[in-house]
Amino acid sequence: MTANPFIELYEAPIETLTLWAYLLFLLAALIATWYLLTRNLLEMYKRWVSETWSTNTPLYPPGTWLLRAVAIPIILAIDLFLIAAFVYFAT
Repeated sequence: MTANPFIELYEAPIETLTLWAYLLFLLAALIATWYLLTRNLLEMYKRWVSETWSTNTPLYPPGTWLLRAVAIPIILAIDLFLIAAFVYFAT
């Protein structure tokens, strides 16, 4: 195979188009997880500032806030898997 994508497309169209489909799918999934990550972070910050439990020390945070806090490392792990797969397919 050559480095020119047009020659690769001519020589092996199915493999080249499948590779590009994988890369586009991984990119779309990465954009979706970034959206979920920023939405979770902004919602957690908004609830931290506006809720009364953040000012009352003995109270625990609500369950939904804790679920969002647990979801953040999971989303970051999925992002790392997606970036690794993207690099693997692109090289």
